[in-house]
Parts: sequence; C-alpha cells; structure tokens
Amino acid sequence: MRLIDGLRRFRWCDSPAWAAWLVHALALVPVAALIISFLVSPEQLESGEISFLPECLFRAVFDRPCLGCGMTRAFCSISHGDIAAAVAYNWLSLIYYPIFVVVALLGTLSLISYLRLVPDQGGRHAA
Repeated sequence: MRLIDGLRRFRWCDSPAWAAWLVHALALVPVAALIISFLVSPEQLESGEISFLPECLFRAVFDRPCLGCGMTRAFCSISHGDIAAAVAYNWLSLIYYPIFVVVALLGTLSLISYLRLVPDQGGRHAA
C-alpha cells in the first residue's frame, strides 16, 4: 500500500529536472526499438544486409544461445505480422513485445504531460 500511495502522490515537479529527463529518455528507448522493428525486415537481418548489434557475447563464450538471442529478428517479425517466425526466433518475444508497446505508450504520454508542465523561457507553461 505504501508504494501505491507514493505513486499517487508522485509529481514530476518534486524531482530534479535531470532525473525527469533521464527517466523520459529511458522510457523512449522502447519507442526507438519498435520504430526500428517496423523499418527493418527480419530478412535484412538474416542476410547480414543490416547489422547494428554486436555478436552475442554469451553465445561466443558458451556456444549456446542466451535468452535474448533472436529477439531483434523476432520483434521485426512481429512488427511485420509473422508471429510464427517470431516464435521460431525467440518465443519470449511474445511476452516482451506487448510490454515494449505499453512502456512506449506510457513513456510518450508521460513525456507529453511533463513537457506541458515545464515552463518556457518566459516562465509560462505550455497550453
């Protein structure tokens, strides 16, 4: 109950500005991941045409896939509507993808509400 009461009383104006910006920047990471997953197809990742992540260190050391192996290709598959391929790449993507969507929406809404609270140079609040 203390946590719920604390969340109800939480206001961004009570925290330092750098902390609010850091939280919002981190909350927008799933937004970037989802946008990339819509722009890149799993075939581009498979063929090596696009490679923006390093090789999995766990797989390189232990010669076994980790729990995150295939997650990028799985997210791209879900974004392109191929659920069967996503399960083949990494079944955990069916759990993480909706979480990313919810965090992306909440982070975006929180950032918008925060920007409406932050005064501009003249000391006025937006709308």
